[in-house]
Amino acid sequence: IGVLFENEKVFKITKSAKQDMHILAKYDIQLNNFFDISVADYIINAGLKSNIDNIELSQYHSQYELLSNQLKENSLDFIYSNIEKPLIKILFEMEENGFKINQDILEMLDNEFTNKIDSISKEILQNRLLQFFLINWELNLIIIRNNLQTQIY
Repeated sequence: IGVLFENEKVFKITKSAKQDMHILAKYDIQLNNFFDISVADYIINAGLKSNIDNIELSQYHSQYELLSNQLKENSLDFIYSNIEKPLIKILFEMEENGFKINQDILEMLDNEFTNKIDSISKEILQNRLLQFFLINWELNLIIIRNNLQTQIY
């Protein structure tokens, strides 16, 4: 089976190439020469609701034909072939191997964001307290004015 998935001459249609790559990696098999209909659908219908998750295996080929034509018609085939499709393998490798994080920079950013959050939280609290005091001050003035008017009459 590995020969089939790795063979560049055999074209494969998948609904989730990255997920398939994870499964195949367990058996030391690579996925080559594929078309990911979910990625193509995302490029064409970005931001719109899609029914791609509901399609059956028997519909993959017709979806491939439809989507590959739409990519070409909308001049999006370059984006699919040169940006999104290579990104599938990059994301797969990142998920499989992980990636290095500079701990010092991460701690610095953590401190910076914590300080910003604290500062903004204090500012919000001060504004709310000021609002509270102004509203109570106005209410007290109304009460005093009403009491004075009642005493005058």
